[in-house]
Amino acid sequence: MRQRPDGRWEARITQGYDSGTGKQVRKSLYGSTQAEVLKKMREMQTAIDTGSYIEPQKMRVSSWLDIWYKEYTSSNRSNTRYGYNVNIESHIKPAIGNIPLQKLQKHDIMTFANMLLNEKGLSPKTIKNIHGTLHVALEQAVENGIIHSNPASLGKKSKLPKVERKEMNYLDDKQLPIFLKEIQGKVYEDLYYVDVFTGMRKGEITGLTWDDVDFENGTISVYKQLIFDKFNSTYSFQPLKTDKPRKITPAPIVIQRLKEVEIKQKENKIALGSAWKNDMNLVFTQADGSHLTFTTVNKTLKRRTENIAGTGKIRFHDLRHTFVANARQSGMDWKDISEMLGHATVAFTMDVYGHLSETMTRHSADLMEQYIDSLTKNKKA
Repeated sequence: MRQRPDGRWEARITQGYDSGTGKQVRKSLYGSTQAEVLKKMREMQTAIDTGSYIEPQKMRVSSWLDIWYKEYTSSNRSNTRYGYNVNIESHIKPAIGNIPLQKLQKHDIMTFANMLLNEKGLSPKTIKNIHGTLHVALEQAVENGIIHSNPASLGKKSKLPKVERKEMNYLDDKQLPIFLKEIQGKVYEDLYYVDVFTGMRKGEITGLTWDDVDFENGTISVYKQLIFDKFNSTYSFQPLKTDKPRKITPAPIVIQRLKEVEIKQKENKIALGSAWKNDMNLVFTQADGSHLTFTTVNKTLKRRTENIAGTGKIRFHDLRHTFVANARQSGMDWKDISEMLGHATVAFTMDVYGHLSETMTRHSADLMEQYIDSLTKNKKA
């Protein structure tokens, strides 16, 4: 074991003898510290003893992906692992899985990405996600000393297809009243109403429980979300997307609406008796108290908005955009909006929604135009 001139540590180990030449077969393991290299040596010894070790020279990309997925992703969230598995089995393995790991080049990955775009017709965003899976798997191979560098780190000249930010849809101050009238008295009215005035994510509001609502202080605590587990086809509570709990203070009329929801829910519970199913203590449920399903909520929203002129295809997340647009319209500052949304920084909020400032500026200019025009008319009179 020695420390290299570049500061990294290297351990050279003997794996036996070449049957053809009789010479020792050596391998180098690398790490930023001596302890890291020792750890890798012990892991290799364990793999050899258990029969799971594959000589790096013979290991193919598919073999390493199997090892990485099994040994290094267990701590990830279920849906993250599901996405990794789909990317590996459906895209990466069929295209480049047979290439020896140590011979994989940046060119192979660029060719792979272009194939996904031009032949499979995948979107740049999907390609970025597939590449992300490959990159993190190969980064672990670098850490383990199996390969010297990560060929998926493409650099400035080798670029993936550009991901274009989708045009943001939202209900403006003219469309929102029409939407509120359209949902009135219909299924999921309360869900859509509360969401469009709080900006909560779909998983956050469908996972809202009664202990999250503080009627006395007029606040809502957001610290969990309802998630559909794609592996198990079940719904369950999970931490927030950003793991950043927040407490929001919506308009009093929103809290009043929640009080009405509570009253209606208690009436349903009494009417159904033992058939009531709200074991999760959810605020928004089906008529029998069971949790909402994302598919049904999405389809219903589509029906409620498809006849509103100028809205385009409104997704549930667009209700969040609607909240921001109308919050800015009403004069709420970026800091308060950012806190309501649960963003890490105000800068991030402004980056995502900054274009709304231009809309607000034009709106303000129009109002000033009307004001000046009214002054001119009064002066003439």
